[in-house]
Amino acid sequence: MDAGRGGDQRGDRGAWGYFLIQGVRDPLGGINSLWPLYGTANQLLAAIALCVATTILLKMHGAKYLWITCVPLAWLVAVTFTAAWQKIFSPIRRSVFLAQAGRLEASLRAGTAADVAATQTLIFNARLDAVLCGVFLVLVATILLDSMRVWMESCAARTTPACAKRRSCYRNCARRSYEAPGRFILALLRELADESAYQRHLAAHGRAHSGGEWRRFSEERLKAR
Repeated sequence: MDAGRGGDQRGDRGAWGYFLIQGVRDPLGGINSLWPLYGTANQLLAAIALCVATTILLKMHGAKYLWITCVPLAWLVAVTFTAAWQKIFSPIRRSVFLAQAGRLEASLRAGTAADVAATQTLIFNARLDAVLCGVFLVLVATILLDSMRVWMESCAARTTPACAKRRSCYRNCARRSYEAPGRFILALLRELADESAYQRHLAAHGRAHSGGEWRRFSEERLKAR
């Protein structure tokens, strides 16, 4: 498993290194081809973060606070997916990946390209950006669909009596964990004030609390000391 993980990490580093080299060798300076991918990847990463936040909110508080993350998530997915799709396939804008590659390829066929090698590099970069942008969309769509499956299962499970019992147990355990220091201090104070010993005295003799019983208990404690 470690060897496989190391191979994956080396592959990731090699891929990043390739993109850095290609960015430097890009006739347009690199940033023109890498920036559209960076913007798309950044917004899709935000969508993934909102999916995780939505899952956490649902598991902790139910559907009460889901609107906090679902509203920006829906907006972000709609805008980013639409923009990424248009960036790959739209025939209107000249900066679209596939349209740009087609236009440059047409200039090569017509013999009007000023630099054949630079034009071929630009065509390759445009098509590579289109493929990677499509891969990003597929991966994020998969994460989004799987998150929706988890959300529906969690909502369905929260309606069952067993789940309600577990939630009540979790709340009680959390409340006890928060109250534990206070309970310990209160018990210590009661022990120092002989209250706990007095309660044990009443239970051992089967008696009820009264002023006379408390005096009797106090006298016995003084004699014992």
